[in-house]
Amino acid sequence: MASHVVFTSHELLRLVCAHQCGMPQDMFEFRAFLWSNRPVCPSTADKFVSHWLDGHVLPRVALLVQHVPFARKFIAEFAARHGRVDILEVLTNVFGVSKLRWWDLDEEAASCGHVATLKYLWSIDYIQDVPKCALQAAVGGHVPVLRFLQTTYAFEKWFRTSTMEAAAAKKQLKALQLLYAVWSPTEECVTKRGHMLRTLLSTMLATREPPAPRSMLEWFVGEIRHHHSSKLLVEAFLATDMLPTFVPYLDDTNHVSLLDLLSWTSFLDGDVLVQLQKLFLALPWLREPNPSQMDTKRRYLAEAMELMNLPVMQWLPADMPADDVVALVREQSHFLALAMHLCNVDVVCFYEAHGGAISDALLHRAVVAESSKLKLVKWLVHDAAHVTKSLDGWFSWLVDRCGGRVAVMGRMLKHEAQSNAWIDIFSMLYEPWLAAMKDDEAEKDRIMKSWVTIADTWSRNKVADAVVASNAMKRKPDHRDVHLYRQGYHRWWYTKVEQKGLKTKARNEGRKIKQIVAKKERGHDRTSQGAKIPLVGVAEKTTPRDEVHKQLDQSVTLLVNMKLTDDTNE
Repeated sequence: MASHVVFTSHELLRLVCAHQCGMPQDMFEFRAFLWSNRPVCPSTADKFVSHWLDGHVLPRVALLVQHVPFARKFIAEFAARHGRVDILEVLTNVFGVSKLRWWDLDEEAASCGHVATLKYLWSIDYIQDVPKCALQAAVGGHVPVLRFLQTTYAFEKWFRTSTMEAAAAKKQLKALQLLYAVWSPTEECVTKRGHMLRTLLSTMLATREPPAPRSMLEWFVGEIRHHHSSKLLVEAFLATDMLPTFVPYLDDTNHVSLLDLLSWTSFLDGDVLVQLQKLFLALPWLREPNPSQMDTKRRYLAEAMELMNLPVMQWLPADMPADDVVALVREQSHFLALAMHLCNVDVVCFYEAHGGAISDALLHRAVVAESSKLKLVKWLVHDAAHVTKSLDGWFSWLVDRCGGRVAVMGRMLKHEAQSNAWIDIFSMLYEPWLAAMKDDEAEKDRIMKSWVTIADTWSRNKVADAVVASNAMKRKPDHRDVHLYRQGYHRWWYTKVEQKGLKTKARNEGRKIKQIVAKKERGHDRTSQGAKIPLVGVAEKTTPRDEVHKQLDQSVTLLVNMKLTDDTNE
């Protein structure tokens, strides 16, 4: 207890302090401020430092940063933000450039627009991040700083496109004009000008506060029109719901194609019809009936037909003269053929409802189209397991327009007989068709006579295909997977087949088919009793090619039985 009284007495404290260097009285206030305000806000620190510097000379600053280490950062940043080059010179003399690099003094000077400070920092080789200095200057709209960086450093050292975007977001027109003028002569601008204008405009409109000045809107419109990119205006306006802001700068020459509108709307995950309706409501020359509105609607309807955008096609004709719609539909009739090729029943019905002529040739082409023929056959014989729901509606409409299932079957059988292709379709369609045509002997006889001639033609084609395959094997002896393309579909021949065996098998198959036809004509063939025809030259091992031949033999057998049955009835 006695020791505690001694150590805390004023007498001992005086003895201790008499041997200490201590701190000047004018620095107590600074030290107390730093310890009582942690962390220190930059604006609060600037007020205190400014007040302290008003009553002291520069030599006291050097003494302050030595006695109060925590004050160094605030003094240096204050000097950079307020352009006090004299204070920076004192700090450089005391600490050197290396310790000054602990703080981002170059960015602080650029954000406040102090060119003299930046020049001094550049003279002592202090500036560390030039692109960030340019970014801070663009955000603050300090054009002199940007000009200093432009004249002092190479283009790639200080310029970034993100700097332009920052200037647009902060509505700094002068800075944006300078940056865009510097960027325009570059090679990048040639390929990305339209994209950059769209980005800058969207960035500016995305930030509602502060509102964009009228001068900035006029500059954007001028640049966009100068580069013939007027569609960017409407695209950006629709993206930000600020189209009315730019209406005074637009006229009926600012047409945005439906393809551009569709691509922009897809980017925004929106509905192109909703955006188009918004466009017609916002633009004065599209809001009320007038020649410009009718001309624009005709252009959009033609583009919608080309793109097969059904919602737009159905909405536009509502207020258009019927004669104009019919004339436009007839002019775009080639897109009707394309819609039928793509099995788009809704678009086809639109053309039909507005005067589009669907000829028998178009219907026949749709029935025998290679892309959907096999699926149509399965749909006709009620084997629709592999037919999608979208094709179900198309097949229903097509069969109804062609006169029903039986008529379509007969049309397909006639086409296959004339083209000598897809002989397996015969075996799928013949039985259902024959059951439906039991009362029409003339039609049955016509189809049967057409198909009797297929066997001989097909056998000759098989031999020719085998020769082509063997020649291909000679050219590429190591490649035995031969793809023969005949009448639009692939015939896959099995792998690793010897050249001689391939020719022999094809020749035997052709000879076998001819023998069957000859026996059938003489009336000595056993196939009328349902006997199985042996497959000449087929190996015991089953291959994919053997499966194809088996199906073809069944088709030929069905042909022979059909003819023999007809001869017996006669």
